[in-house]
Amino acid sequence: MQFVCVFSGRGKNGEAVLHLAYKDGEGSAKWGQILNEVPKPMVDLEIHRAIEYKFNMTVPKPLDTVYQYWDEGAW
Repeated sequence: MQFVCVFSGRGKNGEAVLHLAYKDGEGSAKWGQILNEVPKPMVDLEIHRAIEYKFNMTVPKPLDTVYQYWDEGAW
C-alpha cells in the first residue's frame, strides 16, 4: 500500500510545516534500509529533489527534516 498524505500548516514561530507520509510493504522495508545506511544530508537532498519533481514546482529548502521508520509497520 502506498499513498501520500499531505498536511500543511504553520509552526509556533510562523514557519511553514509540510508533512508527507506513508509507504507499507517491501517499499517501506527498502526505505528503512536507506534511512539506516545513507547519511541524512544525502537523503534530504534526494527527498527535496523528488518533491520538486513530483509537484513540478520550486520548493524552499526545509529548516529541518525528520524521518520515522517503524520495523513493525505503521499500523
